[in-house]
Amino acid sequence: MLLAMMVTAITFTACGDDDDDNREGNSALVGTWDLISLVTDGKDETPPNAYWVFTENKVTVHDRTDIMNGNAVDYTYDAGTKTLTIAYGVAKYKVLTLSSTTLKIQSIGSEIEVEYNGQKLEYTDVITFKKR
Repeated sequence: MLLAMMVTAITFTACGDDDDDNREGNSALVGTWDLISLVTDGKDETPPNAYWVFTENKVTVHDRTDIMNGNAVDYTYDAGTKTLTIAYGVAKYKVLTLSSTTLKIQSIGSEIEVEYNGQKLEYTDVITFKKR
């Protein structure tokens, strides 16, 4: 499911009412964010010691259970539509909260289909981060 999380993480949409939400572009996300909660379809799947590092145009997932571990990929953040797009749109998230200390995102779909035993899997991730 963590692979699915990263695939979904590639793009996300932001929504929230925090005062910091009106910060423009990628700079709103720059920094190190500790992953404190990953809930997939209501089930806690939080990996230990995971965190994401955002620079002005790259995000690197640090999670030894994820195939993207240590790989920096491009991303963009549109503050107007609250959309984060990671790795050229592979995944999408809606930002539920974005402040100077908290980031909470929810997957809103993926361009990559995940199949298991011939069945398409659909899931919703809600991921919460705290900024270091």
